[in-house]
Amino acid sequence: MREHTLLYSTRSKLIISFLGVSFLVGAVSLLVGGQLLYRAFLNEARNRVRLDLNAAREIYMNRIKGIEVALNITTLGFGFRSALGKQDIPELANRLRRLSQHVELDFAGIVANDGETLCRIGPHSIPKKAVQATNPMVTLVLKRGVTISGTVVLSQEFFAAEDLALSDRARIKLLPTPRAAPRAEEEETSGMALAAAIPLFEDGEILGVLYGGVLLNRNEAIVDKVRETVFQDERYKGRTVGTATIFFRDLRISTNVFTPDGNRAIGTRVSKEVKERVLVGGKKWIDRAFVVNDWYITAYEPIEDIFKEKVGMLYVGVLEAKYADIRNKALSVLILLTVAGISLAIGLGYFLEDKIMRPVRRLIKAGAQERQRAK
Repeated sequence: MREHTLLYSTRSKLIISFLGVSFLVGAVSLLVGGQLLYRAFLNEARNRVRLDLNAAREIYMNRIKGIEVALNITTLGFGFRSALGKQDIPELANRLRRLSQHVELDFAGIVANDGETLCRIGPHSIPKKAVQATNPMVTLVLKRGVTISGTVVLSQEFFAAEDLALSDRARIKLLPTPRAAPRAEEEETSGMALAAAIPLFEDGEILGVLYGGVLLNRNEAIVDKVRETVFQDERYKGRTVGTATIFFRDLRISTNVFTPDGNRAIGTRVSKEVKERVLVGGKKWIDRAFVVNDWYITAYEPIEDIFKEKVGMLYVGVLEAKYADIRNKALSVLILLTVAGISLAIGLGYFLEDKIMRPVRRLIKAGAQERQRAK
């Protein structure tokens, strides 16, 4: 009886040892494999959005360059120079209209060297008495005597003087946004624009300034071009994989991120942690981030205006769900392989246990028979 008890005790220990080792190896494999898969897919997504952000920046900067080049070409034209020399305001206004239609400008005008607006596009292209509003680009050009182009923040008064429709378009109501930093304002009335201003010289003296630009508030052109060019309108489970946004400070003013009700998320804001790092700290953010109502793998970078101040952010992001599902599928395969490995190890354990214990059982049986004969 004692021998049989010892036999079963030894057998149990062997089986438990095999099972313990099998489950331990399986658990470690799943844990390590799962972490490696997560990091691999996250790094792949990060690398993708990093490159996507570079492409988005080029599209953004090319729009600025296009405005500057168009204005420069206009100032070199003989007809424009002749009309300017003769102070032919109707002809200048007509040329401005054709320029704005060709380059798709939202505002454009000519300002004399004393700061008075000679003409502009819009409903009041030749005002009897120009409505004066601060134009920071023109002020900078008159001060420095050089071409200025880039991002600029313009006031509600400026847009109202150019065209009341622009003033209305610039106005954006702030919407409640999860994870966003508190903000006192209920509405943003200023606008962020891409613009250029060119000094007009005659015999070394500045006669005036030609300016023009596009308002980014509610402007879908750049962000949709990024989506079409960079992400090629890729979709996943009926949702757009890639998104792009232009922020004025922390406010979405141009975006193809959508709210749950199907509207563009104009008026929503960036999460507090992203704002602190990018807008306040001036650093890039390339990581997971909560965007309106879902998680994305994102890339943000600050936008500086013509005065080198951080006034906004450029964003691109890819839906995390796509990468999460790919990772989960790979993890499922890993789990199946691990379970199969554990099952094989358990079967092998039983086989080895039988191989090891069979001679022991024979010895015990032979010993029992010898003792029986001795009696």
